[in-house]
Amino acid sequence: MSHSDLNHVFAAKGRAAIDPAGLPNDELLALYVDGKLLPHQRRMIEERALNCPHTYEVLRAAVDTLGVRREAATFRVVARLVEKGLELVNAFEHRLRRPEGELVPALGALRGDGADSLLTLQGPGSGLDELELQRHADGTAHLTVRGESELALATEERASFVVEVDGEPRVKRPYSSTPLDVGPLDAGSVYDVKVVAKAPGRSARTVVDASLDLR
Repeated sequence: MSHSDLNHVFAAKGRAAIDPAGLPNDELLALYVDGKLLPHQRRMIEERALNCPHTYEVLRAAVDTLGVRREAATFRVVARLVEKGLELVNAFEHRLRRPEGELVPALGALRGDGADSLLTLQGPGSGLDELELQRHADGTAHLTVRGESELALATEERASFVVEVDGEPRVKRPYSSTPLDVGPLDAGSVYDVKVVAKAPGRSARTVVDASLDLR
């Protein structure tokens, strides 16, 4: 991406009204949008954007207009257990992410992103429409998954919720609008929640998947 592209973005979004002090330079922003930064460099920019309204507005303008290339397609939730609550580690991904193929700010889809006992996130859709992570009074954590979408299934296909813990199968049940509760959750484990579809005599295919890394 060229600097002229960035200049067009900021002219359209009104960068002149934003305080430029301490903002990532155009070269760094171009590398970010093109997905060419090293992981620690990308995290540095995203962490600054979470704490600096000016950086956030500039980064959002670039992402809204140009999109951003990301390596992982899986919907990720990285959470940490803290005293009497939960903390969302990868909050930035849920503010600027790609719902249903279009990259837009997900502000408002995320509630309780501080040290709270409840985190509610708009899911990737296709059967994983909302994910709710809750810390109960007894100290245990549970994940509730809600599927509200009507799935596009091939002839004779049947859909199921599948949950794997650290790569091992834990839950499988027919897909429905009834919320799926997963828990209690163990700190240090990775929970993969999927909607899979299978027809008789055929291999199962993954419709959508989400990963919960609990730290």
